[in-house]
Amino acid sequence: MPPVFAAVENRTAHPVLDLSALHNRRLVGLRPAPVAASSGFVTMPTRLPSHPAAGTGRGRGALAAC
Repeated sequence: MPPVFAAVENRTAHPVLDLSALHNRRLVGLRPAPVAASSGFVTMPTRLPSHPAAGTGRGRGALAAC
């Protein structure tokens, strides 16, 4: 369906969604950067506390009990 939508939008005089911005390679290349940064920021605080607990032989719930 997306290829059909893109073909129709490129042929109309007044498209609903202007797809001309996708021709700018720099813009398209920078779009994943905020997603990667935010997912990395959210992942670190949620996963990091389990590593010290696992290294000392305690389970995942050991940090919650402290």
